[in-house]
Amino acid sequence: MMEQKPMGGAEPLLPPTAEVASAFLDAAGLVERRREERIDRRMLGWLHLIDGAVVGALLSAVLVSMQWGPPGRQIPLLIIVALVIWMECAGELRDRTGFQQSWLRSWSVPYLIVFVPTMALGLMPPGDLPSDLLVLVPLVVSLVAFGSLATKQWRSARPDESVVRAESERFTGRAAISTTVVGALIGAMIAAVGLGDPASGSVVALVLMCVLLGITIAKRAWASVPGLAQGWRRPQWIALSVAAVVFLALIGLGAWTSLVTIQVSLSAGAAVFAMFLVVSGIGVVMRDVSSNRRNAEHR
Repeated sequence: MMEQKPMGGAEPLLPPTAEVASAFLDAAGLVERRREERIDRRMLGWLHLIDGAVVGALLSAVLVSMQWGPPGRQIPLLIIVALVIWMECAGELRDRTGFQQSWLRSWSVPYLIVFVPTMALGLMPPGDLPSDLLVLVPLVVSLVAFGSLATKQWRSARPDESVVRAESERFTGRAAISTTVVGALIGAMIAAVGLGDPASGSVVALVLMCVLLGITIAKRAWASVPGLAQGWRRPQWIALSVAAVVFLALIGLGAWTSLVTIQVSLSAGAAVFAMFLVVSGIGVVMRDVSSNRRNAEHR
């Protein structure tokens, strides 16, 4: 039996009776069951798999730009910006699934696993890769690493009808502003892909990183500051997917062709920003329609 060490001058506490101990254990089990009911493991598994695909594709793009892209390091810096934006947006979606903060350590392991081969291959001078297919190593490793987390979640998943899903946050005015900011960041990031001057591209990437850092600090310091993907619905996530495809396509075209000029990247960046303005407005309209429908039901 564990020896008690009471405070000075205090009498030792009486050990709980068997009935009290049993009640505590039952209460702990009930809390555990209720917590588990709020974890959407199926959705969390799919999010892990999407996370692996996005992270792997971005890191493979780093190798493509370093092996065949224009001289300078602005493209890898811009990809780091894209990776940070994705991690912030995915964090908002992950919280809706009931993700537990205690899982952060196991969730961060795949990132470390995929960064190791990326750094090793990235240190090779351009043209020294034994095979061009090695640029796909980060993508394959990432899918396997994150896929293992997804499989673990799917194996532990409860039937869909027994999961108590959290209500999605409303697309508030602040969320609309945040969505517009995301569009501006991604639009500037895409526009910088075609910059011929590596120094200018690097400056743009560093400015974007500072803006993201400021947003992250502000979100941690003030609860009123919304997350980058707060309240997002399908239109906003589709816009983010389209922007990611445009970004990766420009990197690939810039590495293997001369089609990516400053005019092309500026036009693509402006189009992506306009798309986010549209989906931001769509989010406000969908919110108003949903509120009107709810008010009509209560009458």
